[in-house]
Amino acid sequence: MNVGKVVMLVVGILLVLLGGAAAVGALILGWFFVVQRADGFITGPEGTLRTQTHALVSERLDLVTDDQSPTGLRSEDIGRLLVQATALDPASAVFVGIAPVGEVEAYLSGVAHTVVTDLRFEPFEVTYRDVPGGDTPAAPYAQQFWVASAEGTGTQQVEWDLRDGTWTVVVMNADASAGIGVDVRAGIHIDLLGPAVLALLILGLVLLAVGVPLLLVGAVGLGRHGPPPPGPVSAPATGATPVTAPSHPAAVPYPVHLRGDLDEPLSRWLWLVKWLLAIPHFLVLFFLHIAFVVATFAAGIVILFTGRYPRALFDFVMGINRWLYRVWAYAALMRDEYPPFRLDQGAREPIEQVSVTPPAGPTGTGQP
Repeated sequence: MNVGKVVMLVVGILLVLLGGAAAVGALILGWFFVVQRADGFITGPEGTLRTQTHALVSERLDLVTDDQSPTGLRSEDIGRLLVQATALDPASAVFVGIAPVGEVEAYLSGVAHTVVTDLRFEPFEVTYRDVPGGDTPAAPYAQQFWVASAEGTGTQQVEWDLRDGTWTVVVMNADASAGIGVDVRAGIHIDLLGPAVLALLILGLVLLAVGVPLLLVGAVGLGRHGPPPPGPVSAPATGATPVTAPSHPAAVPYPVHLRGDLDEPLSRWLWLVKWLLAIPHFLVLFFLHIAFVVATFAAGIVILFTGRYPRALFDFVMGINRWLYRVWAYAALMRDEYPPFRLDQGAREPIEQVSVTPPAGPTGTGQP
């Protein structure tokens, strides 16, 4: 087997796999980009939060600091956060604010409040942690540490440009009274989403443009080491007249030969580990089937324009199929012989030429 062709095939498969993953990632991020352009934010479903304390507090939001971000990228370039809150009682005024964690902890020190420790949307489930306290807080709107805030009746909305640091979101009644019931919705606008889609798309196309040719060259090279052409026909028996095939192609029998042999005796205990022993084959075949898909697609294009299936690609694809069938036969307890790690294109047996002796004629000379 040509080692160079194997290396090209392996490198091509890896590049195609990475390129395909990058392309799929670009499509997924592209869908979010379209949603973001249409609505301004990527938002989650609305959910209801309730507590009998004075405040609802989110968990800490740890954002990347400027000294950790890539060169030339500022934290404010990442995007914006959206928080909407609507009081369940239409007559109640609600307050929404975003502030540094330290300032909020100092403001709510000694005040009974509730921390939202876990939030799931499908289905909507909330996990709370109550922090006890007996003090009554001052009105939230009078505090000066909020970096973004809104209050009033109806739906209150806060938009905030992301910054490095540790932040938290607070929802309260505008008069700081206990007992909160609100419908909340959160969203985010990612400024880097468009460039990320473009970068992943370009990366995927480049990897595919390099990987597909390498894969096909390796597949063709390995396919050329496939079965030999049909051997010379065997000589007819002495005195027999060879029967030639009719000139009409439809009259020629289809040259397929299928034979199955039962392996006997089968081991009584080997079946316990056959599936485990077959796992390395399935791992290799997973990557080979990436080449299988690419080679089949390339062969389809060639057939479209030439009407012929390239012989080397055909033998390569059939070699993968035979490998898979050998492994399945082993794992399905049909044989005990461990399948080899190779593309087995099979061996063609020489076609025996059929000879027929005409019946004897009236004169007994063998002629009609």
